[in-house]
Amino acid sequence: GQGKRHYASLWAESNDIDLGSSYFYTDSYYDLELMEAVGNPIATNPDRRLKKAAYLNNWPILFFEKHSAFS
Repeated sequence: GQGKRHYASLWAESNDIDLGSSYFYTDSYYDLELMEAVGNPIATNPDRRLKKAAYLNNWPILFFEKHSAFS
């Protein structure tokens, strides 16, 4: 949540990275604050709350099939 956004902001600033043009992929609602901080947030196999937030914010949602190494 807040910690991830805070440290990403510090890292981006010290490395001259523009978060406004950066991408961030996540499946967890708990990363919502960092998703709001980047210019290109993408929800991947999102949990229920992130899926709703992505829909409301018009963010892309990607779904990937889960494959077993033994199939």
